[in-house]
Amino acid sequence: MNVIELARIAANVRHAQTRYFQTRSHSALQESKRLEKKLDHCLAIILDGQRELAFDEETTDG
Repeated sequence: MNVIELARIAANVRHAQTRYFQTRSHSALQESKRLEKKLDHCLAIILDGQRELAFDEETTDG
């Protein structure tokens, strides 16, 4: 994972959060939570000193 990939994940989180606060829909909330978990996971790995993240196809989408 590089800084560009991390920035894209963070941007996706912010977009999903905005969508939720605009719509208050359950699906938007679920997507926001999913992406927040993904970002938290990435940050935890980076802060734990690991160099790369391995994602499967499903977790790198969105």
